[in-house]
Amino acid sequence: KQYGVPRSTLRDRLFQIHGAASTAHEGQQLLNRDEEQALVDWAEHLSDQGRPLSKRTLVAKVKKLCGIRPSKKWYHRFLLRHPE
Repeated sequence: KQYGVPRSTLRDRLFQIHGAASTAHEGQQLLNRDEEQALVDWAEHLSDQGRPLSKRTLVAKVKKLCGIRPSKKWYHRFLLRHPE
């Protein structure tokens, strides 16, 4: 009640009927949450070294990780998800 979470949501999560919205489509994504976070950490590491990250480099790294070349829109959506 304190946080305004409906009882049905708590029940569904408890019995694993429904998951969190943030993980609902993870199976449809190229990279899972951990892989994407590793990619962000790698990009930040390059940034800390003063090496800028190009779109070409990022797309090549993703292709190497998952074996599929991401779509043209993937890069822009990645930057929106991770503005850091």
